[in-house]
Amino acid sequence: MHQLGLSAADVVALVHRETDTWTDKLETFVNANRHAGLDSERAQQLAMIQYLHEFSAALLEANNRKIAADLIRLGVLHGTISRGGEATF
Repeated sequence: MHQLGLSAADVVALVHRETDTWTDKLETFVNANRHAGLDSERAQQLAMIQYLHEFSAALLEANNRKIAADLIRLGVLHGTISRGGEATF
């Protein structure tokens, strides 16, 4: 049986890539929240939620792209796979 979606290795690679930039992203969210008038503690709490939301959305998007590409390769969906490995319909 063919695995659909991201493998554990794919997820690890995405998480590893994220470790290089998470502090900058989190700091950007904190600064934006402080600029919006939140006190320091609330700005940090909201920033963590915003960061987790962004990362979760990116992970789900990557998984959905991989599922689409897998289904095209299996012939379930009709489309093509671009040179970069992305599924197009």
